[in-house]
Amino acid sequence: MIRNGQFRPWGSLQLLTRNFTAQSWSFIGCASMEERSHATYTTLRTLGTIANSLVFRIEDEPSRFYQEVERRTDTNESIFLRSGLPSASICRRKLIEPFSSYSIAIEAYLETVGQRNVLVDISSMPKRLFFFIIKRLLSSTFDNIIVTYAEPEKYSEEPLAENPQRWAALPGFAGPRRVPSDRNLIIALGYEPLGLPDLVLSGEFASAQVALLFPFPSSPERVAKNWKFARNLFPNIDISAVNIKRVDGINVPEVFDAIGSLTDFGDRFAMLAPFGPKPISLAMALYASKQHPSGEHCNVSYTQPTVYNPDYSSGIKMQAGTPLINAYAVRIGGANLY
Repeated sequence: MIRNGQFRPWGSLQLLTRNFTAQSWSFIGCASMEERSHATYTTLRTLGTIANSLVFRIEDEPSRFYQEVERRTDTNESIFLRSGLPSASICRRKLIEPFSSYSIAIEAYLETVGQRNVLVDISSMPKRLFFFIIKRLLSSTFDNIIVTYAEPEKYSEEPLAENPQRWAALPGFAGPRRVPSDRNLIIALGYEPLGLPDLVLSGEFASAQVALLFPFPSSPERVAKNWKFARNLFPNIDISAVNIKRVDGINVPEVFDAIGSLTDFGDRFAMLAPFGPKPISLAMALYASKQHPSGEHCNVSYTQPTVYNPDYSSGIKMQAGTPLINAYAVRIGGANLY
């Protein structure tokens, strides 16, 4: 896709990697209870060489789902291992622990990687982790950076996550100590508001101009869930007072430019709330990381859930007999595309 004179290629993993001369990749991903968590790794193994890997296995907080989540994660971890992942490449962490333990693991990995090409799979990676990784990689010297997102066959009809933590900045995205009164709040609409309506009612965002990134087109079921999310946020507000911006939920370049247009391309302070699909969150991560690395004009906050439904998603969406994995070029030949 070309936006503002910048070519930002994206598409299926198979097609995108075909246009790179690189045949060997470093890999960063996450083994989880979702089947799609291993889709990129197993597919990449058929397309080229994986020279180095860092795969996080993140343990949820105790809950009624804990045993089933662990059982399914065991199954998916074993698929990684059978596909050639060295067991030493698995990094075990708890969901709620000091983030320094994650950053230490990431830095240790990057220090040992001699490969100049890196692929990050965010399909089942917690947002506070992949936001940090994206920002860190943009400050690295890798020649080529690709980010992937494998689509599931379907999502659960039940709540996907629960027991959120308080509203807080994601690691590395706190922004300035004092947030300007003239600010934009940009919320990516998802399925679970995770405590966000209470913040709206408390007046936390009273002075902000609010924009909602609405994924469209989408299936009728998903559209209904997104509208429910919006109504939960603003049950008593004139909807005309909220800027609803329709964006393609998998088109990262389009979403990145939409965020830019909503903030006058950095002239207005932006508060980003990544509650929607991962590709929209990726666009937010790229905007916050690259456009404003100092954090002076942007922050990113979230209410991190601590319990996940083991049926969060099921299956892996297939296209022409292969897993549907969206891949986004972030850097090509040492040149950043965002």
